[in-house]
Amino acid sequence: MKENSPKFGVMLVIFFTVFVEGVMKRFDYFEDDEENDDEESESLGRPLTPKEYKELIEEERALQQQDVELSYIDLNQKLLQKTIKLCEKSLFWNFYSLQTKLNMISKAFLKLKNLQEY
Repeated sequence: MKENSPKFGVMLVIFFTVFVEGVMKRFDYFEDDEENDDEESESLGRPLTPKEYKELIEEERALQQQDVELSYIDLNQKLLQKTIKLCEKSLFWNFYSLQTKLNMISKAFLKLKNLQEY
């Protein structure tokens, strides 16, 4: 098709219309803008009082502490998984009793955890 032909122009308009609608749907441009405007005006309308500011800081610190705790738990779980895999590589693993296996995993986990902290 030639660039000057009417069919090319129609095809180009259709392409851009479909493309723009796809982008707008992808980034949620069709949401209720009124709700977002109300929230923005509330947060930008007046300055925070010192009490509100302290409350926001305390909430943020609590959220950060939770993030740190979740990260720490996740690291411990990954370390435990690796410890179990390491212990399973023992030559006589299948012959040990459950209590012996648990003791081995516990000791190995604590040793690896101490190595990880240093």
